[in-house]
Amino acid sequence: SSDQIKIFTSGKVELLNTSFSSCKPEKPFWVISTDRITLLENKRNVEIEGLKLKIANIPIIYIPYLTTTVGKERFSGFLTPSIHQSKDGLDLSIPYYLNIAPNIDMTLGTRLIQKRGSGLFAELRYLNSNSTGELSIAGITKDKIFRKESKDASSRWGASWFHRLLIGNSFTAEALMEDVSDLSYFKDIDDDFIGGYKKDFLKKNISLSWFLPNTEVNFRAKQDKSLSPFSLDAIEIVPSIDLKYFLRNKNISYGLDINFSKFKSRELILE
Repeated sequence: SSDQIKIFTSGKVELLNTSFSSCKPEKPFWVISTDRITLLENKRNVEIEGLKLKIANIPIIYIPYLTTTVGKERFSGFLTPSIHQSKDGLDLSIPYYLNIAPNIDMTLGTRLIQKRGSGLFAELRYLNSNSTGELSIAGITKDKIFRKESKDASSRWGASWFHRLLIGNSFTAEALMEDVSDLSYFKDIDDDFIGGYKKDFLKKNISLSWFLPNTEVNFRAKQDKSLSPFSLDAIEIVPSIDLKYFLRNKNISYGLDINFSKFKSRELILE
């Protein structure tokens, strides 16, 4: 809702005393409100004044001034907060976007989970002429529920790194690495910020591919580590090699496909 909307001949738009909540309007549990929201003439940037968050009518956050962007324009500033009700109470995330360079950006933010505690998250993305990648990490300090259940007061975190390298049209290399502080992290935190929501396995994958005339060679090494507390095995493929050869002669095609894979199942030692 908004008390007043002003539309100027220049194209600027102002909203005064605006509030937002997904709760029932009669008695909202949480409300985000602003004194003024201004959509500038370029229709790409927004100025927000007097941003406030109240939970159970108690002021939690106040930001006097911030700028952000709308649409697909890249511009450093606060992104739309994420707020929802989870199994652990109110779950609030406030992200900030950094446009570091034309080929590098980062998203930083804070997260508050009502019954567990607070934490931070970060995501770095990069793109070069022959490579692309993404590094993500998120965590929560002193998880109150986890500390009570396990007597462990350590910080909890999840992280992932993906990198792809291209050299001409003949060579590709990819790496994916994922890790967590403990096996119950994704089950407890529901951390979809790094793509781990309802994740069942942690992956560590490396692949190399060569593309030659009429020939393709692929090398893979991988490990899938189960996040289930009832599974004590990790499945490894070290290595897997594919050789494909094909030839076409007029209306006849010839092909040869050879695969060698070595599987290894090892028992995990629980700490």
